[in-house]
Amino acid sequence: MTLTNELPDIHDIDLLELVQFTSQLSDSESVSESAYFQLDELIRQVRDIARDELSSEGRWRAFKELFYKDWQFTINEDDYFSVESNNLFYFLETRNGNNALSSILVFHLLNLLELQPKIIDFPGPFVLQVDGIGGTKIDPLSGKEMSHRLLEGLVRGHLGDHMRLTDEHLEIATLKDIKKRFLVSLKQACLLDEEYDVALLLSELLLTLLPDDPNIIMERGFILQQLDYATGAMEDFSYFIEQCPEHPNSDVLKVHIDKLKDQAVVRH
Repeated sequence: MTLTNELPDIHDIDLLELVQFTSQLSDSESVSESAYFQLDELIRQVRDIARDELSSEGRWRAFKELFYKDWQFTINEDDYFSVESNNLFYFLETRNGNNALSSILVFHLLNLLELQPKIIDFPGPFVLQVDGIGGTKIDPLSGKEMSHRLLEGLVRGHLGDHMRLTDEHLEIATLKDIKKRFLVSLKQACLLDEEYDVALLLSELLLTLLPDDPNIIMERGFILQQLDYATGAMEDFSYFIEQCPEHPNSDVLKVHIDKLKDQAVVRH
């Protein structure tokens, strides 16, 4: 089962275009139109900063004032892992979002300011590195500088108290890495909210990014099972078993296949 005709080219679209597309999957047209107006206004104000501020430090200070104080973008502490917290339109309307979404929006805006932002593939939350102001590491949800001590504390919190911050933890993420992490996070949120149709589309996007990945295909099988598409689920489970015969999940999937055989239907 493929849905590629409905999907953008994951390799060609930029990060902001990706979150715009995924946000449209569950939002009404009226909400989208209102949010796009706000996005256009935010971009206009950022371009004004680029025109008026000559120094990199000046552009950065003006951006922090605009984004975190005037617009009051912040973290959605009460609903960090929900579908809404990954939704660009919700972020623009409420000014509450999560780390991945804010990283992508701030990354885009800092590029407009020619501040040479980069997204670090950090364990846990994304961290922004702004080369235009000396490679300063910042928290995209607050704009605050992240010290070596703070970054090491986050590493220890995510990977274990014995860990120490190394250069490996501060490697710059590729666009492919960022897209994968965002899509995986959003897909998990969709599964928690039982939005299986959207989760299926996100699985297809991930498979255009990482073709034939056994784990993504296995997860798609479980989504298809929830959508009562037994034939497709069996095909995905069988693929995983063929590719990873020694994996502990393979025995579990064999049981699932046996149960699905009597339920197999053709889904059009």
